[in-house]
Amino acid sequence: MLGPVEIKTASTVRGLSRRRECCLLAVLLLELNRVVPVDRLADLLWDGDPPQRARQILDSHVAGIRKLLAEVGAAAHGVGLVTVGRGYRMSADPVIVDAHQFHMLVEEAGRIR
Repeated sequence: MLGPVEIKTASTVRGLSRRRECCLLAVLLLELNRVVPVDRLADLLWDGDPPQRARQILDSHVAGIRKLLAEVGAAAHGVGLVTVGRGYRMSADPVIVDAHQFHMLVEEAGRIR
């Protein structure tokens, strides 16, 4: 990562205080619009050795992220975090996520050459 994991709006910049919540948000944003299974998230967040309560801890982190998204009015911009089966999906237009925007610009630059 090149910088902090933050949610920026026209009037505010908000981040998460817990490291694993930041990591979870980063993974969900990198996997934007795709369901990420809970088992995969647990492996990533606990470096292959998740605790027995990993599902409950993940649920708590997801609740914190959803609260933050609600506080900044993310739904009005088409951003949402939903549970899908035994996984989670962050939904948004990729252009509003800087990592995806960067990849789109690189692809565009490659076509211009």
